[in-house]
Amino acid sequence: MVQAFDVQIKSDRIKVKLDELPDEIRTDLKATTRTLAEELKSVAQALASGPLVKTITGKYAASFRVGVRSSKSSVTGRVHSKAPQAAILEFGGTIPAHDILPKTAQALAFMGSAGQVFAARVHHPASHIDKRGVLHQALSDMEGAIVAELKGAVAGATSRVSES
Repeated sequence: MVQAFDVQIKSDRIKVKLDELPDEIRTDLKATTRTLAEELKSVAQALASGPLVKTITGKYAASFRVGVRSSKSSVTGRVHSKAPQAAILEFGGTIPAHDILPKTAQALAFMGSAGQVFAARVHHPASHIDKRGVLHQALSDMEGAIVAELKGAVAGATSRVSES
């Protein structure tokens, strides 16, 4: 019989922890956690492509990744992004004033109000980025379903283990 277990939901992780995790339960939890993490990724991508972040290229929404790990006593699902803008979009912050320089050409080229402009450098003033909380919002939206499905997976696996 499985002892009590704990479900933890943090800003980028779903974790189920037991004193000891029988193989049958670990297998079911890994599959359920992977499915839930993929669903969470889809919700985060929808938020990053729509209401929370105005999509310009879609690179941020496409940068979300899913991972599932297990140990003797836990299964952890994780949704994260290594995109350079991920932290500032999730938590907000200030970008300091800086110069933008060309990387591969001798000049920057862009459209200004009077037509095409060429510049050796452009000074970008400091700017404040408001918190978007894409992963926080996705977790908040799915928290009840995540806990219910993980508890159901443990209960189902436990009943199968106790029947055999």
